[in-house]
Amino acid sequence: MTTPLTMVAYVPAGIRTRQQLFEALSRQLALPDYFGNNFDSLEECLRDLSWLPAGTIVLQHRELPFDPGSTDREIYLDVLHDCQSHWRNLGTSPDRLQVELPKADTGPARPAK
Repeated sequence: MTTPLTMVAYVPAGIRTRQQLFEALSRQLALPDYFGNNFDSLEECLRDLSWLPAGTIVLQHRELPFDPGSTDREIYLDVLHDCQSHWRNLGTSPDRLQVELPKADTGPARPAK
């Protein structure tokens, strides 16, 4: 029996624009051609992950993208939370997507959905 792999995608520090975020995630996750460079499309991709090998995908953030309190940061955190919840609730692959945020920069706690 083969052990599923863990793939770590590093989200670099210094991301301040949507374009920078989407380019970084596209490189790190080899996002499919249908990725539309917007938050809705990112959520769709992170709920799919079928183009990646079986196992856990870890999004490791050096720092949170965007400025503290910005709408883009809130939307991004909501997308991550919703996608993690999707995989947990699916039951077949509860650890498929893991998100690691910097301890001092996590923002407000997200309620469980």
